[in-house]
Amino acid sequence: MKLLIVSGGQVDLALLEKESREGSYDRILAADAGLARCQQAGLLPTDILGDFDSLKDLTLLEHYKAMGVPVRTFPERKDYTDTDLALHYAVELGASEVVVLGGTGSRLDHTLANVFNLAYLAGRGISCRLLDGHNQVEMLKGPCDMIYEQEEEFPFFSLLACSDRVEGLTLTGFSYPLEDYCLERFVSLGISNFMTEKKGSLHFKEGFLLVIRARD
Repeated sequence: MKLLIVSGGQVDLALLEKESREGSYDRILAADAGLARCQQAGLLPTDILGDFDSLKDLTLLEHYKAMGVPVRTFPERKDYTDTDLALHYAVELGASEVVVLGGTGSRLDHTLANVFNLAYLAGRGISCRLLDGHNQVEMLKGPCDMIYEQEEEFPFFSLLACSDRVEGLTLTGFSYPLEDYCLERFVSLGISNFMTEKKGSLHFKEGFLLVIRARD
């Protein structure tokens, strides 16, 4: 199952419209203020959840309820963010692939929490990416083999270790190749690489690796 989560951070409406149109999603989940983003994009979610403390127009809830969209309501005082709840629900639904729009923005604490939550899904074998107008972010868990295609729109390719070490890291087809390298946490060596071939390969044996494809 492929699932799109629309959260309450900054959402590029053109990107949201494109993803909903071309992504072949089985379900679209609106988390809190993400419901307003769906309404602005003319998108009908299949599921709605949150405490709705960030949703300015609460009549939207009644509008979508009347259309038969199920709503899961949580108290404002809770242990998880709305995006976190949406990701846990994705696991509960049996999703194999998740894309999150609105998971980044001006609140750095929320952005970092959402990045860390990628490891929660990667540890369960679920592919998950955060997308915005400038970044494509994913967490990989070793052992892992990936093939990437060169994208002019997102030329920068950065790697950050999110475990103590990422063992056996090998990159081919990149300006800065690596061979059986141990990338340690808190080291910026993997920042701002870029592909020199139409396709590049990434392999590592162990650890959690954050991959960010970015543009200025």
